[in-house]
Amino acid sequence: MIMEPKNIISGKKIQLKKAEATILSAQHLYDIMLSNKSDLRRWFESSNTQEIDSVEDAFRFLLELENLWHKQKQYAYFIYLPTGKLIGFISATLTEPENCELTFHFWIIKEERKNGYVSEALSLLEPVFFFLGIERMVVSCDTSYKTVQSLALKNGYQFEGIKRHGYWNSIKNRFNDVGIFSKIK
Repeated sequence: MIMEPKNIISGKKIQLKKAEATILSAQHLYDIMLSNKSDLRRWFESSNTQEIDSVEDAFRFLLELENLWHKQKQYAYFIYLPTGKLIGFISATLTEPENCELTFHFWIIKEERKNGYVSEALSLLEPVFFFLGIERMVVSCDTSYKTVQSLALKNGYQFEGIKRHGYWNSIKNRFNDVGIFSKIK
């Protein structure tokens, strides 16, 4: 991908801002993780992301996201309300660049769920990535995540099947199955 998406993308209810490694961003991310740790545990498990236990961990995580953006491998955004409140995260990872495929990963803090924020984030990012040459977009999730499966279907993604033992859950020390949902250009 030669071109890259904008750093800030605004919608009706949310604004997506490129995840950048600043002390303030790291502090906000750490605060969110601290207050939502048990609820966001599933995201850490399924994305095989190191848990964020300090501001320094958050900063290192943000540095890695910046590095992946620079290498055109993953585009990560924080999701903000118009008030400036950080409520979530969404990333588009080029999982199969040779086949023009990317996979979305996301989370929203518990008290802000079921407000359509992830649906809006997807609707903001999909046309951008289709324009940039992506042919296939994927939402994949642990088969026990019924809410994410419903969200994918509601947003026009088609269920393709289950990838047995699709990811290693390092927290539970076992493989978990993954539901695969896709949208084609």
